[in-house]
Amino acid sequence: MPIRDNFVPGNILITGHPGVGKTTLVKQVIEQLRLDPVGFYTEEIREEGKRVGFRIKSLTPGLPRMEGVLARIGLDGPYHRGPYTINIRDMEDVGARALEEALSHRTLIVIDEIGNMEIVSQRFQAAVIASLESPRPVLGVIKYEPGPFVDRIRSRPDVEIIKLTRKHYKEVKSFVVKKVKQLII
Repeated sequence: MPIRDNFVPGNILITGHPGVGKTTLVKQVIEQLRLDPVGFYTEEIREEGKRVGFRIKSLTPGLPRMEGVLARIGLDGPYHRGPYTINIRDMEDVGARALEEALSHRTLIVIDEIGNMEIVSQRFQAAVIASLESPRPVLGVIKYEPGPFVDRIRSRPDVEIIKLTRKHYKEVKSFVVKKVKQLII
């Protein structure tokens, strides 16, 4: 089925190299548009100036657990990506559940981020797919490097991938604000 010239994908995913400000951009867009989104975002866990893991925080109200540890150096567990052990329990109890519950809300869904850690959880992958297929718009972050799940999401016709660089941060932010406005009207 050909895509219309005026087609606006319902899902916007920001990509770029680590450290360019993808999560910051998503947070700034939400703040600038004064949105009250659902979903989740991640934050680095730093100790003595070094990244040692990632925290996952729900934006979806009313969950039993609103935050957890997505991955961390030194955790016990069978799933590893680079130096990090993936905490599948928190990925599912906070991240997947935030997306599952987000589907009952009539607002923007935030997914930060879609990456290769998520391949260990079928429940998380299903929640991401359900969010992208829902009538709710999605603003998210997707890992820059390829991977099986990441590539599957990138190839969807209802997803627009926008690359962020430090050099073009302001321009990309303005563009994303405009796109999100089109989706939430």
